[in-house]
Amino acid sequence: MAARTLVTHPLVLRRVEVARTERINARTVRVTLTGEQLGAFPAAGREQPAFASPAFDDHVKLVLTDGGRIEDALPVQLPHGIEWPRAEHRLYRDYTPRRVGDGTLALDFVLGHDGPAADWAQRARAGDELWFVGPKSSTVLPKELDWIVLLGDETALPAVARFLEERPTLAPADLYLTVSHREARIDLPTRPGDRVRWIEDPEHDPALPLRLVRAHPWREGAGYVWGAGESRALLPVRRHLRNELGLTADRINITGYWHARSPEAAADPAGGLVGRPPRTADLPSDALAWFAVRAALRLPVLDTLAGAGALDVEALSVRVRVPRDRLEALLRVLVRHGLVELTDDTAALTATGEALAHDEHARERFDGFDGQLLLSLASLDETLRSGTPGWALSHGRTVHEAAAEDTELYGELVERAESLAFVLDALAADPVVAGAASVVLHGPGAAAVANTLRDRGVRAALTVTGSAEARRTLRPLVSDERVAFGGEFGEETGEPSGRFEVAVAALSLAHRTDDEARRLLARARRAAGTLLLVESPRPDELGPAAADQRLLRMALTGVPSRSPEAVAELATAAGWRLARTLPLGWGYAALVLTDDGPGRG
Repeated sequence: MAARTLVTHPLVLRRVEVARTERINARTVRVTLTGEQLGAFPAAGREQPAFASPAFDDHVKLVLTDGGRIEDALPVQLPHGIEWPRAEHRLYRDYTPRRVGDGTLALDFVLGHDGPAADWAQRARAGDELWFVGPKSSTVLPKELDWIVLLGDETALPAVARFLEERPTLAPADLYLTVSHREARIDLPTRPGDRVRWIEDPEHDPALPLRLVRAHPWREGAGYVWGAGESRALLPVRRHLRNELGLTADRINITGYWHARSPEAAADPAGGLVGRPPRTADLPSDALAWFAVRAALRLPVLDTLAGAGALDVEALSVRVRVPRDRLEALLRVLVRHGLVELTDDTAALTATGEALAHDEHARERFDGFDGQLLLSLASLDETLRSGTPGWALSHGRTVHEAAAEDTELYGELVERAESLAFVLDALAADPVVAGAASVVLHGPGAAAVANTLRDRGVRAALTVTGSAEARRTLRPLVSDERVAFGGEFGEETGEPSGRFEVAVAALSLAHRTDDEARRLLARARRAAGTLLLVESPRPDELGPAAADQRLLRMALTGVPSRSPEAVAELATAAGWRLARTLPLGWGYAALVLTDDGPGRG
């Protein structure tokens, strides 16, 4: 049975007003909010639940603007969930609820970090309005804990203080808290056995968190490490805990609360590779740099330098088994883009290079699923002409064909489906699912659906289906050990007469070509007479790269995106009839399909 690390909550947009503000210290202002919408209230045709924040490190998303009307920046409330339409002037920031109760919500704002939320907090006066969404999920601590370590800077203090007040575990706590100035300290309600260390760090030394963790005297038994602060400074901490100390993912919760811009990043370098759109004049250089970084990660030049600190170029050449003259050609490109510095024939990583070496998600853009997907864009012209996915042109087979035999690749698809867990309330509440006796689940999002249905009290017998690789990947992620696992979709044993009452295909089409999608949909008619097809008809407009996502989808499947109408057309060709479309929020929707008659595939 999987260890649950998060529990999800209904997503609700709420309007509140400032009740009062107060200075906690020279660096922090507390804004206490109140309003009817902190309780249950009617919206989008149903009673939305009262605000709840059960975990110490929950966060709510504040919706702000950079000068436009707030009404134009707000998400749309659905009966279950929210939708984020495109908004030119929308800004948003995440904050930890410091205190909740008696019809109020208190948020603490650190004033040393320039930003729209801190600016708003400094100007806030009684009666001012604020809109927010969330929390969308809460941390679930392991049941058995002998100790817990909490590591954070000033931005983490609200969560740390709330942890100590609410004490979700009786385990003793070791606290490492870094502040810019002594006056940023706050009173903490510690208990006997706790250990607290305050560290003044006015320069925001990015190496400090890792030094603190390396020097920590670890207690005996099973524990948990929680950390929050500047994103890049925490990357090597996460890597150290997992790779060197052997802590499993359910024993670590390290979150970047804010981003510092290094001198290298301010001048651009790798930021152009993983962030901003390149200028036209930079395009050839940026493309070359992407391949250079990919090679440096795969050889592995960056990892070798990250472990050694600095190396003579000749020694580095020996370690990565690349002739020196070829290696120097690569290093000079890495130097130009701010990832490596060369001094007297010695190579070392810059702060940007260190961050990339330790950031698993950033590495994916060069040497992982994302990197493979970008490589498939080399055949974009042929994809645009013929509709053949660039992935198939580059790899010799489609993503679906490869994932059916590759557990790691299917795991990438499952990881990308994790966000589905935050938008499934409407699915769980729909009468077709809520009233079913048996439900068969399919696709990379099957585990997310199974867990949500159980969390929301759906009592149907659940069966997860798919290829052997899919089942092997999904099984550890399902929390209810009573959930069954069957064979391929449409070949399971269900009731009655070998069929299930309802089928849910969760992102099953997202990595399939149109032909593969039609074949799956035809086979699904053998599984159930009703199919809920959960897909993402459009990219997430909350992010900045919706246009890029359409091209990447085309490289993956041969089509830029599938609208509900396009999916319905595929379903009709496979013998289904579209009964209705159920909006889920955040760009997701469920198409409710019914079997249109004989001829099951």
